[in-house]
Amino acid sequence: MFGSLKKTYGLFNAGLKAFADIKDGDSVGVGAGKVALIAVKRSAYIFADYWLAAVCAALNIALKALDIRLLYAFIVMWGVNILIAGFFLVIYARTGHDISLGEDLRRATDAIRQESRRAGYLTVCGVIVQAVFWSGPEQVVIFFRKEIGSTPNMVAAMLFLTALQTGIWMYLYRTGYDTVTGLL
Repeated sequence: MFGSLKKTYGLFNAGLKAFADIKDGDSVGVGAGKVALIAVKRSAYIFADYWLAAVCAALNIALKALDIRLLYAFIVMWGVNILIAGFFLVIYARTGHDISLGEDLRRATDAIRQESRRAGYLTVCGVIVQAVFWSGPEQVVIFFRKEIGSTPNMVAAMLFLTALQTGIWMYLYRTGYDTVTGLL
């Protein structure tokens, strides 16, 4: 039992250190600075993401309330999601700062996979599911930047993932709207 706990602790520790980009020779101050930078990036991303999610929810519900056909509503919402994901990718491309933490998650996943292939693959699946349903396609595109390769491939991946996320969230928003209005 202690062997499993020790291995789990090792995986967790390796993942956290890689996530924060803390190297073995880094001082406590340097490590704390790296963790603080991640906290700032994540806070900025969460603030922007929640605000944009609220805008998307309001727009989706407005389109539903106005009886806009589902296909047209999907096109509008997909366009909005493309703009949002594109905004984060442009920030990343121009500044090199990934506020979605896709690069950080990739480092952590790679470190975990070095220790255990199975745990590494589970981590990859977790990142994908979390990003598709919540964080956004930009995180997946940045996470898989090495595998995706060229800019046209990144755009194609972003278009596919934004369409998938748009469909999921439209269903959830519209079902919620129908449920609430059905209760009234």
